[in-house]
Amino acid sequence: MKAFRKPIALLVALLMAIIPFCGFAEAGPVRTELDDALNVPGGTLSFSDGGTEYPMQAVTVDERVCAKTTNQTVGRATSSVTLTASVAAGTVLKYDIKTSTEPTYDKFTLTVNGAVIAAHTMHGINDWTEKSYVVTEAGDFTFVFGYTKDSSVDRNEDTVWLDNIRFEEPVSVTGIELPANETVYIGTPLTLVPVISPENATIQTVAWATDNEEVATVNAAGVITAVAQGECNITATTADGGFTATTHITVPAPVSPESVELNFTEGDLAAGSYVTNVFATVLPENAYDKTVTWESSDTSLVTVTSEGKISAMSNVSGTVVVTATTANGLSASITVNVIAPDE
Repeated sequence: MKAFRKPIALLVALLMAIIPFCGFAEAGPVRTELDDALNVPGGTLSFSDGGTEYPMQAVTVDERVCAKTTNQTVGRATSSVTLTASVAAGTVLKYDIKTSTEPTYDKFTLTVNGAVIAAHTMHGINDWTEKSYVVTEAGDFTFVFGYTKDSSVDRNEDTVWLDNIRFEEPVSVTGIELPANETVYIGTPLTLVPVISPENATIQTVAWATDNEEVATVNAAGVITAVAQGECNITATTADGGFTATTHITVPAPVSPESVELNFTEGDLAAGSYVTNVFATVLPENAYDKTVTWESSDTSLVTVTSEGKISAMSNVSGTVVVTATTANGLSASITVNVIAPDE
């Protein structure tokens, strides 16, 4: 027997050397039909059902291989698919979605690390639409694409389809522009709209600042509010790259209203009815306070709200004067003839 030990040992060693080259090496992730349905062509993302009772399944719809939800007609059920990945800041998650659901309560949601991304919630009938979500910080993420139903109404095909889920590299900001100069009047806010280059930059968020809040303020949306006569600078800074642009702001002295006019001077109004089409125009356009106060000369016949809605009381008739008065005492009036039902 000893004579055979050495040849056997050599044979075992030879087999151990050959086996890795015969397909028995450590395997990578197993591709599934669902992976192929959800990826773009050539994509390598791996998806799981996340433990949902109604996992999505691969189908062919609209001449494309995609995935569909499977919780049709099942109340209080969720059908979903989960993607986990480590991604860099600025990476863009993109996917195509089509919905045919009840238009109010049954809805698709995207959650990122447990947080629902409101801008991605969809319901009702929507043809194929591309959606994008920008990852603002690097890290490990769990993305859940889910369709959740309430306990009652089912409408349309009661289905959501997903396709072409992928990550794309961010497009970096290279610059930002603002108007060089603007005039902002007290009482008339102005919104600055930055032009970011390139126009398809991934992160287009900017931070706004003023160098003199006693002259003008600016909010997170770039809306400038004049406070007092003077000059200041409003600066926008991009979140990506820290590029800046500045607009020089001039706030003129306050302009008082010089006139007020109504679009009607007289009109008939049936008892028990109302109108909302009477408007006051305060001039000039840059007047600092264009508010008006409405008043009826006889509230037993006609009432008027602070927005100018004129209402006639029921079963009455007569003539009333409704007046709009500016903050500095200018006024304009309309004569309202209330017509009783039997007149």
